[in-house]
Amino acid sequence: MVDASVVIFDYDRKNFIKDIVKSIAVNIGDKNIEILVIKSYEDPEIDNFLKDNNIRFFTLLDHKKQSDYIKCAVKESLGEILMFHDDDDQFIDEKVSYVYNLFCQHEDLGYYHNNFDTIDQEGNAVYNRNYKTPKFVSLYIKNSEKTLYFNKKIELLNYIRPDFNATSICIRKSIITNFQKNFEFNVRPDTFLLIMALLSDLSLFFDSKVLTHYRLYADNVSTSYNAPVTKMRNTFMRAFSEGIRIFCYYSNFLENTSYSSYMKLRIINLKLAYNFWALKRKYKIMRSELKIILKADLLHESAYYIISILPGRLKLLVMKFAYKAIKD
Repeated sequence: MVDASVVIFDYDRKNFIKDIVKSIAVNIGDKNIEILVIKSYEDPEIDNFLKDNNIRFFTLLDHKKQSDYIKCAVKESLGEILMFHDDDDQFIDEKVSYVYNLFCQHEDLGYYHNNFDTIDQEGNAVYNRNYKTPKFVSLYIKNSEKTLYFNKKIELLNYIRPDFNATSICIRKSIITNFQKNFEFNVRPDTFLLIMALLSDLSLFFDSKVLTHYRLYADNVSTSYNAPVTKMRNTFMRAFSEGIRIFCYYSNFLENTSYSSYMKLRIINLKLAYNFWALKRKYKIMRSELKIILKADLLHESAYYIISILPGRLKLLVMKFAYKAIKD
């Protein structure tokens, strides 16, 4: 019997997969945990490596959206507890046993998110101002407390970012099962995992413990800094535009719930970000949305609003100094 599944999403970075599997296998020990690999390519050497180590794997050649990987994980995994692992990140050695014990000790726990730090391509610790490790006290939010935190303490949740990075997320499979048909998108599926957990009757745990190394390197889209300003603008405008579309879809699931303000603020945040990078105000922020900003997070979101309405020339200066944008 398998209690948990460590699901490795190998999108196309073949150079990390062997080390990830070896590291996790060592740390599983005698626990009833399987390793499941879902990858986007065929490679005889890697396939044989996985077979030799008795690792089940599935290859998605036609469907490669991030959501397809999650749907495959739900369908093919044997464990009820799912620990996700992106192909370019690393678990801290103790994570697998630590998380496994948490879920075993807390039957009401449905969603777990751990803290992270950043590493470079070689695995060395590296500092990046845009991916600073949040400093906070761990939060165990019981089902009865979700309304309080996601309606009255949005500022804290925005700081913690409990839906950031799949490698920091673990979830009970039963939470996802009823929503599989809704996984038809390619960006920000991590956020939908949190939404599903919110709508469940299970508890959430946002852990300040650093158990994930988040990798920053040239090929990682998340690190599109120190780039020519036009390339940088296009990258972020495309990402924020798609994010707005997806989050508007997500908001339908939280409509008429006590969590609706949380998702509305996330959408406003993306609109402000788009307006900043576009050098124009494509999205008009309504008075009702400004009230949400002021209610939720006066300092951070209000500052974001101010830079989003700056003249284009001043926005370019902010891009240069804050994001190290390089002149074309």
